[in-house]
Amino acid sequence: MSMNAEQITVAAYGEIAIGPTDATLPVSATAALPTDFTELGFVTEDGVTFTATPSVEDINAWQKSTPVRRLVTARELTASTSFQQWNNDSFVLAFGGGKWTATGTSPNVSYRYDPPSDVEALGEHAVVITAKDGDKNFRWVIMRANVTEAVETNLIRTGAAVLPVTFNALAPEDEDRAWYFLSDDAAFAPGIGGGAGPLHAPLNAPLVGASKSDE
Repeated sequence: MSMNAEQITVAAYGEIAIGPTDATLPVSATAALPTDFTELGFVTEDGVTFTATPSVEDINAWQKSTPVRRLVTARELTASTSFQQWNNDSFVLAFGGGKWTATGTSPNVSYRYDPPSDVEALGEHAVVITAKDGDKNFRWVIMRANVTEAVETNLIRTGAAVLPVTFNALAPEDEDRAWYFLSDDAAFAPGIGGGAGPLHAPLNAPLVGASKSDE
């Protein structure tokens, strides 16, 4: 793989949007999102942190002191951020559900938020996170996710109060993976970006140049 500074990514700008899990999902890194999606506004300058965590189980053998094989037993993807804008959408999202109601008449209107009840299930969302680096566009699509982890916000005089949110991916019923990535960056084109690919051919792959009788 050659060194190429053009392939260093700086996500200088981005947006986060959520929609229902049955929304039409994007197939392009640049197309406008369907109207089912709601953009959630400003987040802190830390942006978004993606964490992909496989759970791996070692298989050991009597004859070896190191594992002879490893199995992936689970895959977890989370995307964490902190929203700076407080509104009906970000508040309900951060606290995992609930609802807003209004009482009174203008100009004496009061808005009340009730968190999820004890029997209410966690809300589920489709999540689209878009980032830009100059002319290059990157888009992560989580097809189905819950908001997990604690919500801790500080009400202080010297800084903005934020709403921390962690999206934890769930597998859709008709898919065998929970998320995908889109980009218009040519560095991702097969054979262009310099990726090494598999270090070894699969064990059942035919040998290059082998005849049918040799396979």
